[in-house]
Amino acid sequence: MELFVALILIFLGGTASYGISQLWVGARDLFRQARLATGRATPLRDAREGRVLIRGEARAARKLLPALSRESAGCVAYATRSSFGRGGDESATTFELFDGTGVARIEAAHAVLVAPESIDVFGALTREIRPGDQVTILGSLERVVEPGGTFDSYREPPTSLVVRDLPHGGLIIQRTTWQPIRNVAKGALALAVSAAGVMLTIGALG
Repeated sequence: MELFVALILIFLGGTASYGISQLWVGARDLFRQARLATGRATPLRDAREGRVLIRGEARAARKLLPALSRESAGCVAYATRSSFGRGGDESATTFELFDGTGVARIEAAHAVLVAPESIDVFGALTREIRPGDQVTILGSLERVVEPGGTFDSYREPPTSLVVRDLPHGGLIIQRTTWQPIRNVAKGALALAVSAAGVMLTIGALG
């Protein structure tokens, strides 16, 4: 009897841990999505160096990254995490953003994606940005001299706009999705199941 109760408590503890992690991930992403979706984007033609919020179409720059999910042939950015909430275990980006006024190259050492989630071929959860997706990006804008570029002026060297990680928090890429709400709902349900199980176990022992 004691072993059976111990196994039930271990199961309920795991369920509660899963619920807490999903609530945390969902709430965090809801905050990020609200901040980016309601923020005023700066057109690239008017953007200055430093913290910037830009919005536009993701385009492949060089070649596509291999897709981790079974739903696409390739992507321009991805991030994976375990189902227990470890966000950004692995991420990569290699793309450009076009907003109708200019083009910026996106180079992130740590990409934080708020996007639909799917189970990848390795069993982890993956979020992908694909060519043509409309995305909002929060990062740090720099003007980088391109030695091999075409000179538009005899006085100024050719430059490119590059968006990189913020000093704290990486580079955030947001694609409109219901995923944060789904994660909050899954977390709340898991916690409710765990609480109900504990109450039933206590009642059975009494």
